[in-house]
Amino acid sequence: TETMLYVLRNLPPGLVAGVTSVGTDGEGRDLVTGTHKPEIYLRKGTVFATAEKYYAARKLSAEILAVDSASTAAGRIVTARALTGGTAVISGPPTTQALARWISSLEGYGVGFTLVDGALGRVSSASPTVSESLILTTGAALSADMDTLIRETGYAVRKITLPIAERCGNSDPDRLSGGLWTVDRSGIWTAISGYPAFTDGIVLPEGPGNIFLAGALTERVASLLERAGKGGERNVIVADFTKIFLSLRAYSAFLRAGWRISVLRKSELTGITVNPVSPDGFRLDSRVLRERLAAETGLPVYDIMSDKSIGFVEAL
Repeated sequence: TETMLYVLRNLPPGLVAGVTSVGTDGEGRDLVTGTHKPEIYLRKGTVFATAEKYYAARKLSAEILAVDSASTAAGRIVTARALTGGTAVISGPPTTQALARWISSLEGYGVGFTLVDGALGRVSSASPTVSESLILTTGAALSADMDTLIRETGYAVRKITLPIAERCGNSDPDRLSGGLWTVDRSGIWTAISGYPAFTDGIVLPEGPGNIFLAGALTERVASLLERAGKGGERNVIVADFTKIFLSLRAYSAFLRAGWRISVLRKSELTGITVNPVSPDGFRLDSRVLRERLAAETGLPVYDIMSDKSIGFVEAL
């Protein structure tokens, strides 16, 4: 949220921004942890989406542009334009599909740049089917141990930057039903036995080759593939990095077993922002953290809570 607010504050004058969240942000205090959360300040002209309950409590003047028929626990999703600057709690479309539709609808309101505030454990909004690019945020809230923080953030970057797989044949893998599929050199897709429940294990064709997984790469599926994939290096293809649900340990074991992972669609990782201060006040050395993360990932790293983030918005 701090990163989103930093970007909003520094957008060029006249650029109309669209703003929403996959969670609930701007309420001042986290409803689960009880820790402080920043208020969401929206400048005049910003188009935003939030639930009816929070729209009614906004501290700005706005005009309603649309109301979604689908309802959430806090009411229907309202799309509105801020007529004055002020604060609001934002809680946007509840599903990935609804979020993608909302972003597409903003073209009709003159929006030139859309920001979606993500949430820990809900990476689906970062899928390239929804967002053109993403900013990875990390910091002491993830771990007070810098080695662990560097290792886990580096792993996240590795997943986001996985290579794009070469599509084979004329079929669109996105249209395939769930399960595992192979494709031969003639472009013929064949379902692999053992799905949907994988209760009887997985039987793979002999030798190396590409396997498309129309679903999530979980630790259980990875373990079954490891046991079935003897006899040559193999590559499993998933839709995008948000379909990978492996711990770093399981991911490393999967690669050691001779498997590789590629994606149909790749997200553009713009950069990394860090907050060296945890919610309970523990502080890491910002300079050391940024330098080590940059060395680990090869990407620009910004501490937007300090003046060392100059150039961050320009880099977007």
